[in-house]
Amino acid sequence: MLEIKIGEQGALFEICVNGQIQKITLDMLHPIWRDIKDNGIEDIEYLSADICGDLVACCACVSQGQGGIVFVWDTVTESIVHYSDGCYAVRALVCDDMVYTIREVHGYGIRARLELDHCPFGTKDTEFECENCEIDDHICFAEDKRDYFIDFDENGKAFLVKKDD
Repeated sequence: MLEIKIGEQGALFEICVNGQIQKITLDMLHPIWRDIKDNGIEDIEYLSADICGDLVACCACVSQGQGGIVFVWDTVTESIVHYSDGCYAVRALVCDDMVYTIREVHGYGIRARLELDHCPFGTKDTEFECENCEIDDHICFAEDKRDYFIDFDENGKAFLVKKDD
């Protein structure tokens, strides 16, 4: 059984795997995340993590979302096995050898909108250009990103679904 919580004393996340604690630290991200290299943990403005089997899909953002990373932690090997662009990323999910990312893109004077994209699992490039997934306009301009999750149709096509109230 996996449990995740926000870490303490330099750890971004603490993951409890069958009673054993694994820590994801900022030092692990420094070599791969150019947006945080010279900055500390206090510069991270947003964190999320979702359990995907033995994997944990994580997002971290700085500079109001303009800098970010999506990374996947493997609880078996206790290592980062994927990382990609995380600008404006608010949630990630691993499914069928792809990493799907929900982004809340916003800027001064521009209405925030949700975007959904994906890239191959195992990517190790924060500059990798992810492939967009189409989403409906009524979801694109949703009011609260926490109300949505990623689901798949019978053909394996990803889409956003609003949680039931």
